[in-house]
Amino acid sequence: MANRLREVREAKGLTRAALAEMIASGESTITKIELGERDLTVKMATRIAPFLDCQVADLEPDQQELQRPKSVTVVDYVEAGDWRETSGLSYEEQYQVPVFDDRYKPEDLFGVEIRGDSMDEEYKEGTILICRRFDPMAELPPLGKHVIIRSRSPEGLTETTVKVLETDEHGRGWLVPKSANDDWKPIRFSHRGDGNDDDVDTEIIGIVLWDMRRHL
Repeated sequence: MANRLREVREAKGLTRAALAEMIASGESTITKIELGERDLTVKMATRIAPFLDCQVADLEPDQQELQRPKSVTVVDYVEAGDWRETSGLSYEEQYQVPVFDDRYKPEDLFGVEIRGDSMDEEYKEGTILICRRFDPMAELPPLGKHVIIRSRSPEGLTETTVKVLETDEHGRGWLVPKSANDDWKPIRFSHRGDGNDDDVDTEIIGIVLWDMRRHL
């Protein structure tokens, strides 16, 4: 369920880490509550409110806001092997899709469109993926999740793809395609940047929450 914790915290000029220290909790707990991945219980809200100089009700979602139609902007397409000078769709190419999940604020989400066959065992071409922005400073890479990857080559070209983040028996990270096309191979990945394949700078920019088909 959506809540206003981040809004109130930022208005007070506090970081997640600072608030977590005040209430003797972990920063990851604050992160999950703000992102809607963990409920803000009355007990937790009661602990937090005094440090934010607010009432528990101030942390609850705005009911009028919840009732408004929400939409997410599809800002890019994902296609393995398509290296571009610039990433993202142009403003004219971007489009909106509706969302019906109150756990997330629209500004925390973005959409991408599937192209190509590097994940054709999971998604048909034209499928839209609704994603949550990934914050590497506040959370660890999500093993087992479908993630949006942005890679930059030494020549300055950019590729945006979707993969599954997995680890092998040695604890090494891999970005794994789910494709009937054997040309697509797993790619080594380390969130520290060491050990990535081919001197390509690879980062996780989003976590896939759900998928939907575009109705034209």
